[in-house]
Amino acid sequence: MGHREALKLRLFPSTLTGAAFSGYVKLSQNSVPHWQVMEQIFHDQFYRPKQEVSMANLVKISQKPNE
Repeated sequence: MGHREALKLRLFPSTLTGAAFSGYVKLSQNSVPHWQVMEQIFHDQFYRPKQEVSMANLVKISQKPNE
């Protein structure tokens, strides 16, 4: 399994574009010892949980005149 993790870590930069690639190149050299660390870094940076829809949120929504 360790070999696959190392392969993921090696191939990961080639899958990135835009802000993700910029974030990757800003990482200091040798700061990511294994795949789980890389995964956590990008999860912390780019994952945003979906906002839960509640009745209070729905009540605040209204149609604008031009919609």
